[in-house]
Amino acid sequence: MIKRSLSLSLLFIFLIANQLLAGAWTMKKGQMYNRLVFNYYETDQLYDEDGDSHSMPLDGRFYDRNLNWYQEYGLNDRLTLITSFYYKWLSYHDVYVHNRSNGPGDFEIGLKYKIYEGALVVSLQGLFKYGKLYGRENPEIGNRQNDYEIRLLLGKSLWPFPGYCGLEVGYRYRHGAPADEVRYLAEFGMNFTRKLYGRVKLDGIWGMGNADVEKGYRPQEPVNPHFDITPLLTAGVSPPRVNPSDERQNALLSGIENLTNPRIAPEYNLLKLDITLGYQITERFGVEVEYTPSIYGEKTSKGATAAVAITYVW
Repeated sequence: MIKRSLSLSLLFIFLIANQLLAGAWTMKKGQMYNRLVFNYYETDQLYDEDGDSHSMPLDGRFYDRNLNWYQEYGLNDRLTLITSFYYKWLSYHDVYVHNRSNGPGDFEIGLKYKIYEGALVVSLQGLFKYGKLYGRENPEIGNRQNDYEIRLLLGKSLWPFPGYCGLEVGYRYRHGAPADEVRYLAEFGMNFTRKLYGRVKLDGIWGMGNADVEKGYRPQEPVNPHFDITPLLTAGVSPPRVNPSDERQNALLSGIENLTNPRIAPEYNLLKLDITLGYQITERFGVEVEYTPSIYGEKTSKGATAAVAITYVW
C-alpha cells in the first residue's frame, strides 16, 4: 500500500511538473522545457474606453498568425532562465486597403528565482522585452520599444487531489510612449488521467494611464477628424458618407493606419480566459490545444486566439 501511494505521488509530481513550468515552479539544474506554439488570432471588433465593443470602421478585419518558441532552462534548482521569441504574419483589410506584413516579433529573456518552497511555492521573476527586431511595417508588428517587468509568482499543489493553482502579479515598465502596466494571472489545472490534463487561466493587463502620445504614438482609437481623403479620390474610390453627429460614423474619418494593428495600442485594459487541454504522449513529449477569448477590454481589440502547441522536456 505504501509503495503504491509513493508511486502515485511520484507520477503526479512528474505530470504536474510538466504543466507548471510557466508558473512559480522552477526547473531542475540542467533540465530544459520547450514549447513551440502556433497562434491564430482574428478580430473585427474594438473595445471603446467604456468597455463596449463595436465593429471596426470600414468593415475592417485584423489577423495575427504567429509562431512562438518558449523555453525554460534550469541554471540550478532555484534559478531558471526564460526565453521567448515570436515570428509573426499580420494582415489587415477593409473596404479600401489590404495590408500584409511579416517578420520577427518581440524577444523576451528573464530569470525566475524560487524564494521559498513549502505549503506554497514562492518565486520572483524579472523579464526584459526587446522590441527592436522590426521596423515600421504595415500592419505594425510591435511598439518598437523595450519593456522591463518584475513579477511575484505563487503556486500550490492540491495533492492528494490531482491539481494545482497559481497566482501571479507583476509591474511592467514600458520605455517610451506606451503606458506602464500591471499584469496579473490566476490559474487552475489538473490531471484528468495519467496522460490527459487541462488548465484554465484568467490573464489580465491593466494600463496605468501614463501613456505619452506626444512622443510619436498615434492612439489606436479613431480620433483624427481631418483624415485626408485625397488618396482615395485619386484612386477613383468614393469616400463614405458620414453623419457628423454619429460618433461611430465619425470613426470613418480617422487615419486608416491607426487601426491596422489594434493589439498594440499605447494604453489599454484587457482580460482574457485561457483554456488549454493537453496530452502527454511520452514522458518528454506532449501536445496541447488552446482557446483564448477576450472577455473584457478597453481601448483595444476584442477577439480570440486558437493555438496548437508541442511541448518537449529534456
